[in-house]
Amino acid sequence: MFENAYMHKILLEQAEKPLEYDWSIGWAKTFEEYQNEQQAKAAKTEE
Repeated sequence: MFENAYMHKILLEQAEKPLEYDWSIGWAKTFEEYQNEQQAKAAKTEE
């Protein structure tokens, strides 16, 4: 996680429009996102 935060800090500092910088990419999935993904896969296999 530290590496992602540091990368975003560097990219934000280099951004032409810092207020429009998209910091949401590159992060690991949360446990909730992982669970939702697994449930979606399970639902597809049941069909």
